[in-house]
Amino acid sequence: MNQMSLPLSETNYIDNTPPVNKWDARFREFHKANPEVYEVIKDYVQDAMNAGFSNYSMKLIFNHVRWHHSFKGLQDAYHAYYARLFTKDHPEFEGFFTLRPVRCTEHA
Repeated sequence: MNQMSLPLSETNYIDNTPPVNKWDARFREFHKANPEVYEVIKDYVQDAMNAGFSNYSMKLIFNHVRWHHSFKGLQDAYHAYYARLFTKDHPEFEGFFTLRPVRCTEHA
């Protein structure tokens, strides 16, 4: 089987757009302070793609990361933002994760 390789570029999620809510703001702070979490997540995404999945659950990957790594400060709400971040960084894989609309925007 021919394994694919994801281009691992620098992540610039902390762009000039304001956070949509308090969780987005917290995620941005966490991601900026802990970029290694995203690197591990990308490794698991690549594993899922190499296994032949055409779509997958970021929540499953996120819980796998929690189980096998000891990152401090991971919040349940962050998995949705990691899925958006991955889709932004790798638009060629749009649709790999199902992205639902953000429900709460008044708590920014």
